[in-house]
Amino acid sequence: MADEIASAQAAVAPTGHAALDAELPGAGWPLGALIEVLQPAPQGSVWPLLLPALARQAQQGRVALIQPPHEPFVPALVAAGVPWSQTLWIQGATPAQAAWAGEQALRCQDVAAVVAWLPRAQAADLRRLHQAAASTGALLFVLRPAHAAQAASPARVRLRVAAALPPLSRPRLRLVGAAPVPADAPRAAWPQLRVDLLKRRGPPLAQPLWLPAAGDAVLSVARAALRAAQGDGVDRADDLRPAPLPHTRVMNEALGGARPAAAPTVHRLLPRRASGQRPPPGARPGSPQEDGHALAGIAVAVA
Repeated sequence: MADEIASAQAAVAPTGHAALDAELPGAGWPLGALIEVLQPAPQGSVWPLLLPALARQAQQGRVALIQPPHEPFVPALVAAGVPWSQTLWIQGATPAQAAWAGEQALRCQDVAAVVAWLPRAQAADLRRLHQAAASTGALLFVLRPAHAAQAASPARVRLRVAAALPPLSRPRLRLVGAAPVPADAPRAAWPQLRVDLLKRRGPPLAQPLWLPAAGDAVLSVARAALRAAQGDGVDRADDLRPAPLPHTRVMNEALGGARPAAAPTVHRLLPRRASGQRPPPGARPGSPQEDGHALAGIAVAVA
């Protein structure tokens, strides 16, 4: 019936988020189909949403990252379960080349998942990517700007993702001069991923889903950073909305504060190297050179 979530006959990959699985046909990401992720900004914190499924797929084949806005931070991927030896990083000189690279990666039998940042993808590009994924049953995410929601798409699942503060269960007031909320406030007081499910096989989802924007390890480090920030003598009241909160600033720095990657070239990241071998010069953990990575700083602890 139209008012029920369609039962999925095709294979799916669990998302790693129980609330999202409950809203998707088959209880997971559809394999062999286009999944379109819309973001307000290309450097948004989408990794916590995708990494659990990518880690599962990495056990079956390679994970290809096409045209990411920042250089992938390998230690964070490894910590999340995506091995160094199973990841490809591919940059195209033009949007057309990036879309073509994604299509070719999908047609490789040893590629189990593709994540492609294609802000200028055309409808024909999306159809070809969808068909290529169907030919091998790979997991395919295409990340595009939020305004792309106005255009039609062949995507099996389409969702909009943004880091935001969840709505308060009841209004909260703070007297002038009162102490701000402590850094060890509940997880709900920190930014989370707002997921609006725009398209699925079934009725639209009226209410957004709120998913964790970071694991416990990242949250612990972010809280420590906030304690240090609150100890500088500056009044950082964080209970007045919609004013910017230090929670938001700290989490943004943890999960999205990175410089753009270098000029596009075609790379194959992760040449086969012995386990435990040191990364190439300029990529030492904690060094200033890491600032340009997609998963930088304390995001290495994402689990």
